[in-house]
Amino acid sequence: MANSLKKGMLHVFAANVISLVFSLLTNFILPKFLSVDSYSAIKTYQLYIVYIGILHFGYEDGMYIKYGGKNIKEIDGDDLGTNLFTLRIFQVFMTLSMIVVALIIQDDIFLAFSFAILPVNLVAYFKLLFQAIGEFSTYGRAMNFTSIVTFLINIVLVFLIKTDNYRFFIFLYVVCNIVLWIVLEIYLKNKIPKCNKVKKFSFLELKENIWVGLPLTLGNFSSVLLTSIDRWFVKFLLTTLAFAQYSFAVSTESFINVALTPIVVTLYNYFCKHTEIKEIKKIRNSIMIFASIIVSCAFGAKFIIEIFLNKYTDSVDVMFILFASQIFYVVIKGVYVNIYKSQKRQKDYFWKLIIVVIIGIVLNGIFFFIVPVKESFAFATLVSAAIWLVICVHDFPDINLKINEILFFIITVSTFIFCGIIFNSIIGFFVYIAIALISAYFLLKKETMYLFMMIYNYLNNIKKKIKG
Repeated sequence: MANSLKKGMLHVFAANVISLVFSLLTNFILPKFLSVDSYSAIKTYQLYIVYIGILHFGYEDGMYIKYGGKNIKEIDGDDLGTNLFTLRIFQVFMTLSMIVVALIIQDDIFLAFSFAILPVNLVAYFKLLFQAIGEFSTYGRAMNFTSIVTFLINIVLVFLIKTDNYRFFIFLYVVCNIVLWIVLEIYLKNKIPKCNKVKKFSFLELKENIWVGLPLTLGNFSSVLLTSIDRWFVKFLLTTLAFAQYSFAVSTESFINVALTPIVVTLYNYFCKHTEIKEIKKIRNSIMIFASIIVSCAFGAKFIIEIFLNKYTDSVDVMFILFASQIFYVVIKGVYVNIYKSQKRQKDYFWKLIIVVIIGIVLNGIFFFIVPVKESFAFATLVSAAIWLVICVHDFPDINLKINEILFFIITVSTFIFCGIIFNSIIGFFVYIAIALISAYFLLKKETMYLFMMIYNYLNNIKKKIKG
């Protein structure tokens, strides 16, 4: 990999480690000290927030495609300023519209969601911009701000104010996004002075960005829908306790963001500039190995549940099945989705993903009909992820999977689920890691040695800096 790619990944990885620590503390503190009803309400709000990105109708993704692969010096400040101002006005309109809906249906969680539309989508705009132009350190700081401030909000409300009222939590989450939005606005104006000039709303800018970005946004929305369908089924078909337990299992997947986010964020910019098939295969297989190792964090979550969160013990099986699906998702989102974007194949990506979403909905219904328990929805998610990978591989025959690579997926996924469900956290961890590393060595030897050398060199450089 190019040095710029490694540097970018390290920036985002470091940011993700910090974010992960605070996110995990949040994810384990709330279910421990809040009632099931309050925790369920907060997870419902967070489920709504997942869909907030659809309300820019592709505008932000149009910007992402427009500026992708450029650096900050190549961007015209006046053009970016108009682009940003147009989005602000557009999102104000969307916010007001959703507030009216919330007042009509008299849903306080949906009302909070409505007020979050403007700040959340503007923050997302800045994050996408920083990804597109390779400003990964700035992206990392923005991401850490949200995790750290959210953690502090939860600590204050749980331990100082000692409230179980979910409304206080949700209100302050919205305020957190407003503050971050303002900070990023100021940062960009200082970074690109011309962005500070007064701009006008541009219908042409709105039309062009939506036209280019809508297929990608619909694809991303479909991806979000695919990975959240199971929670909607649980919410409507099972009890509040089952939804809280399932949502807790989903929240533990923040472990995976340490692996997924650096890959997704940096590889789009990289694939815009590098199209060598051999290099892409090398990156993909390295990510496969990395994904199979990073999911072992689930055993750490299981250990915490065993000693700290007994009332969520029933979420363990769901957690391991969902983590297993992430072995597929890390490869899909990190490699294949970025290739769709870099090759401007947004429409292909969208239509193929629609097929996967339909399959996912059908599988959730069938699996629950056969065995009406929450684990059925997790298995439906796993099978949907595998089908999505097959479709992606079919779309890119030059980088298809060989027998040894398919076998690696089968061994790691099945072993991971078996060890997670059958053994306790400590034994399961060591058995799984041993089998995963042995499989990687014999089935993907070249990439395994490459990863070990990269880690060795990185640790050596750190050691030299400390001594120096």
